[in-house]
Amino acid sequence: MLTLVRQLVELEKRRRDYCSDPREPADRCDRCGAQAYLRVVLMSGGELLFCAHHGRKFEPELKKIAAEIQDETERLTAVPASASDEDR
Repeated sequence: MLTLVRQLVELEKRRRDYCSDPREPADRCDRCGAQAYLRVVLMSGGELLFCAHHGRKFEPELKKIAAEIQDETERLTAVPASASDEDR
């Protein structure tokens, strides 16, 4: 039981670290190399990065093994704050 508690504490620490770490343009999909918009934190430890396409494609399987899925695909359609009114 103590081991399980330690694992949960460690997972929570990693989750907080990952949540405060947004995707960077240099983060690449583990499947195809495109820009990553999803981070899958695995229950077994570690992470996987996916583009929006592969994130959707593998979503059912990923949900089975993920402790958390961080989805930032909304950034694909977001209008930058610096955009002019006519660009919006």
